[in-house]
Amino acid sequence: PAEAPAIEIEADQRHVEVALESLGLTGSKAVATPSIKVRLDEVEAEQDLPALGAEHSTLFRSVLMRISYIAQDRPDVAEAVKCLSRRTVAPNSADFQRLKRLARYLAGKPRAAIVFRPQSLPTAIRVEVDSDHAGDLVTRRSTTGMVCMFGVHCIKTQSNLQSTVSLSSGESEYYAA
Repeated sequence: PAEAPAIEIEADQRHVEVALESLGLTGSKAVATPSIKVRLDEVEAEQDLPALGAEHSTLFRSVLMRISYIAQDRPDVAEAVKCLSRRTVAPNSADFQRLKRLARYLAGKPRAAIVFRPQSLPTAIRVEVDSDHAGDLVTRRSTTGMVCMFGVHCIKTQSNLQSTVSLSSGESEYYAA
């Protein structure tokens, strides 16, 4: 008997192309990661930056929402999109640079497919969670990361900012669970 075909889920790479064109990054050099970790002093300095003008703010929101649409099928960019989405009300030049970095990451990886190959029926769904205690440097809130596996298939990923401020790493892990 022939083996059942694999099922592939892939975001439309045309959205990446449009995002790159909109930001003027067509043909730009790719970066290895969608975002970089920032230090507290950098975050504090960025809070004093003025908001972008109306035209750049509209461009920021438009490109971010286009990338947000593909992030549903691209777990590799979900965290960066979540962080940038919190800045849509009044984005500044630092936020715009982070968006450009995310777009340059996508330039290097315009296609990413989630592949489901045939497997024997699993007996359980495995869910793994983790948190980064006080990972948001401004609000001191933690982020919960979750991966849901059905056998060898990843069927759901999620990254959410916790609604409360945890007083310890144990407490943030408890809220994550």
